[in-house]
Amino acid sequence: MAWTLLAMKVDGEPPPLDEATEDQFLPLGERDAVRNCVSESFSGTDWSDPTCGHFVAEDETYTLTFSVLPKEPFLSMGINVRGGQESIPPLVEFARSNGWQLFDCSLGDWLDLDAPSSEGWRGYDALRHGRRPE
Repeated sequence: MAWTLLAMKVDGEPPPLDEATEDQFLPLGERDAVRNCVSESFSGTDWSDPTCGHFVAEDETYTLTFSVLPKEPFLSMGINVRGGQESIPPLVEFARSNGWQLFDCSLGDWLDLDAPSSEGWRGYDALRHGRRPE
């Protein structure tokens, strides 16, 4: 079980997903460029499988799995987060440094990069510990 985010590049402010039009989403880049963006922010990401990068935080408090589909252009990249909420600040910095937005699949809403909520992560954390999400 993981907390799932989607990295996307949006033309303008991110719209509610149910109101978004396809032309509002821009390609993230070519496959190698996207993998390089991940590796620059998360040094040591294992790309043994070129469609799936795996990163373990130095202090082992969280892991990230980046899904880069083989079809181009990439309009989104899945990010599965396992472990602690210590992952949120580096993920926000990662998105910002690349001009991307993060969509929180558990909440069905964009993560506010200026004031990121841990609500989606807390729901995931409750489920992984056998509790009901608040």
